[in-house]
Amino acid sequence: LYFVNTTPQLKVPAPSIIGIKRLNASDVQAVLNLETMPVFMVTPDQAKAKLAKSFPELTDISVQVLLPAKVAVSVRERQPVIAWIYNSQTDWIDKDGFVFPKRGTAGSLLNIESDQAPPLLQSKDTQTSSNTATASFLFFNIGSKPAPKTTSSAKQIDPSILSALTSLSKQMPKKTVLAYTDQNGFGWRDPHGWQVFIGSSLDNLDAKMLVYKGIVDQLNKDGIQPSMISVELIDAPYYRLEQ
Repeated sequence: LYFVNTTPQLKVPAPSIIGIKRLNASDVQAVLNLETMPVFMVTPDQAKAKLAKSFPELTDISVQVLLPAKVAVSVRERQPVIAWIYNSQTDWIDKDGFVFPKRGTAGSLLNIESDQAPPLLQSKDTQTSSNTATASFLFFNIGSKPAPKTTSSAKQIDPSILSALTSLSKQMPKKTVLAYTDQNGFGWRDPHGWQVFIGSSLDNLDAKMLVYKGIVDQLNKDGIQPSMISVELIDAPYYRLEQ
């Protein structure tokens, strides 16, 4: 026991990390905090749990411990498709609806402006098969504690909202910034400066767009600059002059 606790050959160096592009290896290594630890004290499941909790954008997490003293980590980063902007903060959302903090840079994303955080699924455990984590024990851990259940801090947006936003974006001009609020539902920011809301359903979208166009034409004719136009109710559309 004295030998394995003190010999340098059994001290873990910085783990190798495969699969990260936006994250920094140093940040991942700092969370694992395995350097100089005796190799037999490393528990793969505990390492996975740390990564899943600290980096919800990671999935397919695998941790291998190899003799004499090596830890190999393999992960996959979720790819964002939506940037949800609220309260001077930005969250990213992938194609499966998983929400995670913005870290690093990404390509062209669909931007959503909101007055609130993304509306999440109400579930005790949002862990799904897409967040599968595996581990490999390649030697016996002497005196190790039972490994904790691997959980992720990744949250998931309501799939119906994700689907509606994606469908609406395909009907909007390029570079249009979409919007969402609990009160007004889906919408976008018109290039002329006002916000447009069509409600929480995309039903009768064509009819709503015709009503919206009619309101804009009339407001332009009257020289009125609105701050918001709502066509959520086709029979009772309205506009506001102030926020």
